[in-house]
This record gives sequence, structure tokens and C-alpha cells, in this order.
Amino acid sequence: MAKEVEAPATLTPLGGSRSRSRVSKLLAVYFAVALTAVMTRFDEFPWTWVPMYSTYTVGDHVTVPLRDKTDLSKGLLVARRNEEVGWVDAKQLNVPSRNYWRIHLQRMNGKGAAKYAQARMNLGALNQRLWGGSRNPNVLEPVNWDRRVLTSLNRTFGLHPTDPMFIIGAKAPATHAAVNKRTMKIEMERVVPEVAWNEEWNDDWSD
Repeated sequence: MAKEVEAPATLTPLGGSRSRSRVSKLLAVYFAVALTAVMTRFDEFPWTWVPMYSTYTVGDHVTVPLRDKTDLSKGLLVARRNEEVGWVDAKQLNVPSRNYWRIHLQRMNGKGAAKYAQARMNLGALNQRLWGGSRNPNVLEPVNWDRRVLTSLNRTFGLHPTDPMFIIGAKAPATHAAVNKRTMKIEMERVVPEVAWNEEWNDDWSD
């Protein structure tokens, strides 16, 4: 006579509880880090960037740079120390095409990301102390975007200020749309922002 074997009341998949525990811990760490970044407004955390960091322009007109594919595909018109002139595009700079517009339309115009302008606005007492105590939290640290752009370009190609191919200037042809906020009339304007290398920066160059 065969013996009857009772089946277990519940069947637990192998590793099921362990996987759920691991996911729970991962989520707890993620939200802890993100919440800390939000509370302290350390905006270098990419997880905390949201559309609320967009800015409002005061005045009757607002100027918006257009992401023209032709301009962005050509890239920057650069001038080198040996007087050569040519184009440098996103592929040569090893920058994804979807991100290159930030260099072409923002940094070349002396502008940081939208969140940069709001990084230290309306801070609480604790955050003001974290940012330096008596300093005005609404006054942003000055950024020399011309120098940053040209330094980044040259370092990407491994160039030194003494190299003949060193980039001493760059232009970013683009089209801007000037919008009248009252009449919603739009006027197109062709602009060519330009940055130039200051030879005084050579002394601070580090390999």
C-alpha cells in the first residue's frame, strides 16, 4: 500500500523573500538620498532635477534660442592658434547629440542650466549657513563661461596653450526667437555668439 505524502500548505519561490528584501533596501536608500538632496537643495543630484527649475523672464519680451538641426549638426566654428578655421561637431567632442545643444545655445551665450540661476534663491536659515553664513544667498558665484567652454574644448583634444592647434576662439551660429508676451508676435533673429581665449589664462593652465 502506497504512503500518502501531504503537500506543503504554501509554496515559496526560491529566493523570493530575499529578492523582495533587497529591492526594499535599495528603494529605501534611493529615497533617503533623493530626499536629502531635495531638503538641502544640492542640485548636482540628477535625481532631483524637475521642471520646477524653469525660470520666468520679467518684461514684455522673452528671447528663446531655437534648436535648429542644421546649426547643431555643424557644431562650433573654431579658430586655432595657427590661424586655421574649421568646424567642430558633437561627434568630435564626444558629446551626445541630445545634449550638445546645451553647449551651443547656453554655455556659448554665457548661460548655465536653468537650475543654476535658482540654486540659492529663497534659502532657509539652515541652508544659508551651509552656503557660507553671511553671504547673500541670492547672489550667485560668478562663472567665466568663456574660459570653461574653451578649456573644455582644448582638453577634449588634449591640446596645450602652446600647441599650434590650440583653440583660441569659437562661434556658435544660431537663430533666436523674440516673443512679445502681450501680442505673441514672434521675430526671428540670427545671432553668432563668440568666445575668445585670454592669454592671461595660460599661466593657470595645468596638465
